[in-house]
Amino acid sequence: MIAAVALKGFNMASLSSSASPIAAAPPTRVRRRLCFESLADILADAEAMASQPVVTLGAWSAAQNIEHVRRLVRIAHAGTDVRVNVAFRVLGRSLRSRFLRSPFRPGLKTHKSFEPPAGITMDEAIVAFRAEIASASRPGAMSFPSPLLGRLTHEQWEQLHCRHAELHFGFVLPADAS
Repeated sequence: MIAAVALKGFNMASLSSSASPIAAAPPTRVRRRLCFESLADILADAEAMASQPVVTLGAWSAAQNIEHVRRLVRIAHAGTDVRVNVAFRVLGRSLRSRFLRSPFRPGLKTHKSFEPPAGITMDEAIVAFRAEIASASRPGAMSFPSPLLGRLTHEQWEQLHCRHAELHFGFVLPADAS
């Protein structure tokens, strides 16, 4: 089951209802390698992050990573006014298949409208994420074009969200991981 793979590394026995403290991970830690197949898999991993203490690699907290992924999910079913210049659109469309099937590489600068707020809490992020996933999960709901990749089917949007979440959620590690 893919959700079990996605949750690998999280100690589910230590679940608590308290907010997840965030700390910077030591530089010796590496990102989790994730493989999501559905929006449900992504949500399950976000729920696991919210249920216990975590550390993050990189500049964003776990809540910020969840919020960033949520913002991309939103444009698939609600649209956006973000525009990408022609050169990037042509490049994006030519690489569409790679975006949908291959892991994303870290390091790309995100558009300011997709940057998460610095002060977002895990409670705020997970509540908003649950609602966004519920809206996007309705069959055919994700029908708006991508500013970079153009028209995508609902299934292609789901693939894109899986690859995107694999990257960002991979930066979040359980605090008790060795």
